[in-house]
Amino acid sequence: MRRTKILTLVESCLREVELTFPVSNLYPELVKSFDARGLHCKDMGGLKSYPGCSHWHVSKPGEPGVLELTYWPVQSRFWIKVAHNRRAPWIELEIDALLTDY
Repeated sequence: MRRTKILTLVESCLREVELTFPVSNLYPELVKSFDARGLHCKDMGGLKSYPGCSHWHVSKPGEPGVLELTYWPVQSRFWIKVAHNRRAPWIELEIDALLTDY
């Protein structure tokens, strides 16, 4: 297991939480966790700004809003972002659930 810091950015409020999880199974574990709560997790590939990272979008079918997740193994960083124009009431609850799960 590897120690990783999670950064969450919601409405310009940054929260940092340190977690331990098996990074080799991160995507399947995220999908399993979100599927169990009726959410859709889509692999978006990576981000140019963070070479080698993995980036996902989480959405709730029939609801507005997108939760963005990024894991950058080079820096052992995992962060959660909610863009201002993609906020929705369900997102904060899912961030709390994600932090509880991991």
